[in-house]
Amino acid sequence: MKYIKYFLLFLLAGCAPKFSNIGWEYFYNQEFERGVEFFSKGIQKDSSDYDAIKGLGLSYLMLNDFQKAERYIQKGMELKPDDPENIFSLALYYSLHKEADKSIYFFEKFLSISPESNLREDANKLLIAEKKKYYQAELKNVIENEKRLSEIDYQKNSIAVLPFNNVGESGEYDVLEKGIADQTISYIGYLNNVKALERLRIDELFKEINLSGSAVIEKSSAIRAGKLLRAEKLLTGNYSISQDNNLKLKMYFVTVKEGLVSEEVSGEGKLDDFFEIHKETFLSILEKMKIGISDETRKKILTYKTEDIFEFISYLRKKYFEESETLVIGNWLSNRINAINSSPISNIMNVSQISIKPEIKSTIMPMQSPDLETPPALPK
Repeated sequence: MKYIKYFLLFLLAGCAPKFSNIGWEYFYNQEFERGVEFFSKGIQKDSSDYDAIKGLGLSYLMLNDFQKAERYIQKGMELKPDDPENIFSLALYYSLHKEADKSIYFFEKFLSISPESNLREDANKLLIAEKKKYYQAELKNVIENEKRLSEIDYQKNSIAVLPFNNVGESGEYDVLEKGIADQTISYIGYLNNVKALERLRIDELFKEINLSGSAVIEKSSAIRAGKLLRAEKLLTGNYSISQDNNLKLKMYFVTVKEGLVSEEVSGEGKLDDFFEIHKETFLSILEKMKIGISDETRKKILTYKTEDIFEFISYLRKKYFEESETLVIGNWLSNRINAINSSPISNIMNVSQISIKPEIKSTIMPMQSPDLETPPALPK
């Protein structure tokens, strides 16, 4: 009820139909159910009666009938998407519906397009309140998530090898970001009692939590990445290749539970000697990690059959293209199966949860079975 003062400016005298006039009178007298009755009659007389549609949205909002309020507020947005009063109403709807992020978006939009509005002061106060609620909730989530991460069981003797970062100027060698990680995992396979996590699993996790490759290998976030992967240790690094084909490779590791980041181990030389440089750097980082290996294992790593570096790069490009192709088709099939198996009635019942987005769109969805689509284009 305290929000009713925000709508005293909404009635445009002399321009509304008769039923809407009566509806607004009841609205301002806080007789919202009677207001709904007359606004509904206005829509029965003229389905495009904007004042009646807006009145229904606000009346249902005051009655805490959020599903109907959303329907009519969104309908008003379709008719007049740039009407500041509609945008304010939608912001208030999300505030009452406890969706602070969306409420913030629409209050800010209202303020950006309504420099002269008498509602600006109230919108600013509500915006500040919504931001406090939003950030308090976000902080609580972060604390709870970090607490859960600190309580997880780590996979004993496990190493997660993250993609290496190409810090050189040429993007021609970006494929080695995953390639070095894969080659490192191959060498770890020779170690007894040490398990390397699969790179595809790591890639999927980072995709799910929306972290880019360049972000997760920064030392400040490597510890958290290791916790998410439940790995005891995390191994990664960076490399650069100059125009005259000089390679510089650096590796470091993170002891995840203690949150300790090691010093870097470096190797450098000509790109043609890539595999020898990589092997020697890998063996050096094992010493830093205090992982003992036998002479026989060392020999297996040093004599690991490798090919020409440029043939290796060509192989990696083909391999990662095929991985991308499989993931794209697999995700598409999974989404289509879920869509086909979902109930249209359930979709309609949950429409307020699944269709509310910052973009202004109607949430009135037809009841229909999903059509089959063609698969997406494969990555080039």
